[in-house]
Amino acid sequence: MVNGGFDIAALRADYGDVRAEAMSCRSAAALFDFSFMSRVRIEGPGANELIATLTPRRIDDLTPGRIRYALRVAADGRVLGDLTIWRLDAASFEIFSGSDDGLGHLQPPAGSIASVSDLSSETAILAVQGPASLRALSAAGSAAELRSLPYFAHVRANIAGVACRVGRLGYTGERGFEIVLPRAAREVVWTALARHARPAGFAAVDILRSKRASSCSRTSCIFQSRLRSSSLAGSQPKRALHAGITRQNESGACACSASKLRAIASRCCGSRHATHAFRPRPAAFSQHQRAGAS
Repeated sequence: MVNGGFDIAALRADYGDVRAEAMSCRSAAALFDFSFMSRVRIEGPGANELIATLTPRRIDDLTPGRIRYALRVAADGRVLGDLTIWRLDAASFEIFSGSDDGLGHLQPPAGSIASVSDLSSETAILAVQGPASLRALSAAGSAAELRSLPYFAHVRANIAGVACRVGRLGYTGERGFEIVLPRAAREVVWTALARHARPAGFAAVDILRSKRASSCSRTSCIFQSRLRSSSLAGSQPKRALHAGITRQNESGACACSASKLRAIASRCCGSRHATHAFRPRPAAFSQHQRAGAS
């Protein structure tokens, strides 16, 4: 989302071989361009209160250098999209969104002691995903900061001589990193990373997400689309949704059992959707997700 709206037609579907791109992410490393996402910085003593108008997910206990996944929820309980919230310091946050939810037009209310800066148009966001993602990043820059980076944490790092902010998170079911950098340096960093990670498009993203749809950490993608059509209203569904889906601990493991998630989904969307959306997560995936980025 850049300069006023998300244009799905602008997303690159593939780089010539969708299956090979998806398999590269599974077996080695793949490189994605997520520069369509919006990026907003919120700063000041009133930052926490302003973020609370976007999501009921608490962030007062989020420490600097950590990332938290959240859902953007309307006042009537409707889910508008998902967010990642990166805490920079005591009073500064950056929020990223991949949906056309108007985040870039967020304005603090009158009297608020918070400032909002839309950084979308000056930002590029790349992602390296796959079991060899750390090796690919190490070949293009310093690895010392990234080797010990916990899941859902971020750090400053140089890649191809460019100062970037790198977060350890992803959406493919594999280990991975997201890289936030100046848009003007996008080609330099992309070219350096493409030597070690295969460029991949959004057709591969669909394959990767669908194959991991049974995992707790990614069922939110399925669940949100169903919630949008279920006319949720009131605070009970909103509380249940955050209690069951976005409550992850700092290691990335879901804090809720699959049976509890199915119960929540059943109350909000009906039992048929709940059965399909929340299958138990395979133990092998759970162990792999916690294995780290080494």
